Amino acid sequence: MSNDTELDDLVTRAMAALDEPANDAPPPPETTLRARFYELTVLALGNLFPRMPATGQIYDRTTLNRVVQGMDDSDAAVLGKRGDDWLRLEGIIKQEEGKRAYYLPLSSMAKMSFTTPAGLLGDICGAIVQRYTAANPSDNLREATRALGAAILVRLSAS
Repeated sequence: MSNDTELDDLVTRAMAALDEPANDAPPPPETTLRARFYELTVLALGNLFPRMPATGQIYDRTTLNRVVQGMDDSDAAVLGKRGDDWLRLEGIIKQEEGKRAYYLPLSSMAKMSFTTPAGLLGDICGAIVQRYTAANPSDNLREATRALGAAILVRLSAS
């Protein structure tokens, strides 16, 4: 991500897609694991950010199912587990000692507190989580979420 204007554009695109009707069709089979991982990244951060400083689940089963819909069960399980592991090992999220409870470290919390024209970046991700929980996302929302996920990872890796 080259600058904050690009992030603002991605947020604007995601916010516009939030109002689109649900699409009950699964993502096309050519959707890569990486693309789905970007979706999961936004959903994980959006689920944890509003709760901070308390801990919580990284995402619930309904939300996860919206992303893995149409995948083979074993591939879906691998994506969920390895996605969690990667986010934790890279320090983007942290796990409470001995529990399945997660929280955002200060560096992630600070970057998710970036102000966009639509509000804090973490709150935008939280709105996306609420939409995924309520109904299947539209194709545009999936694409916007993936693009936002990639941009967020670039922002988080810049520390």
